[in-house]
Amino acid sequence: FFGHLRAVNNDFLDTYILKGQNSVLDANIDRIQHIDGEYVVDLTFTHAEGQRAQLGYDRILVCTGFCWDPGIFGGGCEPQSTECGKLPMMTSAWESTNLPHLYYAGTLMQMRDWHKTMSSVLHGFRFNVLSLASILEERYEGVPWQATRLKRTAEAMADKVIERVSTNAALMHQPGFLSDVMVVTDDAALYHNTLSVDYAHDSRFGDEEHYYTITMEYGDTLDDPMAVRREIDPTKAYNDFYLHPRIQRYAGGKKVAEHHMSESLENEWRIDQHPGDRPLIRKIDFHGQDDPSQFQQLHRSKLVEFFEKQLAADQSAETQALQQAAR
Repeated sequence: FFGHLRAVNNDFLDTYILKGQNSVLDANIDRIQHIDGEYVVDLTFTHAEGQRAQLGYDRILVCTGFCWDPGIFGGGCEPQSTECGKLPMMTSAWESTNLPHLYYAGTLMQMRDWHKTMSSVLHGFRFNVLSLASILEERYEGVPWQATRLKRTAEAMADKVIERVSTNAALMHQPGFLSDVMVVTDDAALYHNTLSVDYAHDSRFGDEEHYYTITMEYGDTLDDPMAVRREIDPTKAYNDFYLHPRIQRYAGGKKVAEHHMSESLENEWRIDQHPGDRPLIRKIDFHGQDDPSQFQQLHRSKLVEFFEKQLAADQSAETQALQQAAR
């Protein structure tokens, strides 16, 4: 979670590490008393076999965050709140769980991804608001979620995914929370931008028999975050720790397949393109690759293979269904 490390705290931590008369104590506060103009604090250290201490301070700063204020709501229409009362409860559409047609926009949206992504700050919740606008248009104005119509081919589907993960800020800033959704029909693939993953499954999209969520996601690691083992086999990109594309296929809300694209230092998977005037990465060697300068082509070919397999499986299932119906 990005809020765990903020530059405004670095100077204080620096003076602690370099013995600059500031201290950071790993302890639980048991009691604070105001005695003779000072604050007497009783505490128990967390990693010192329960050792206790009492310290005296001149001032105490209480940094407890915020709680939303539901005072604007009259009696009988109070929105339901989380157990701690910090945030209002809401559905995957950012709608109140107990007051239909009441929606939340802004920092309150973080209830849906609490301490996971960036909905608590502008560069995260601005994309949530964009998604909410599409939800409201569809629900109240009858405007279908805007979609790009693609050919029902693995190549067309792969190229669209690669374009989006290489250029879209919503996927980058809201990893694993906001997604694109691609629905495959009999004759096309319909690509929808910027939905929350939960809403994709809860809404009409979740009833589709062949759809994909496209997200950018971090992997998990127990290693030193500055010395993470890197996966150089493109077929095992699910082991990647850094932000990378994840494509998951669903049928009726149930996941049936997924594909990870290997992480990129430039966050660029489009062939022969790069963010700056000149490419940062000139060559990178992956298992099973003859020419390390063709790494972008490798990413695309693996994704095309994944979609070809899924389309073939879908076609086979349709054929079997028709044969059974004919019998």
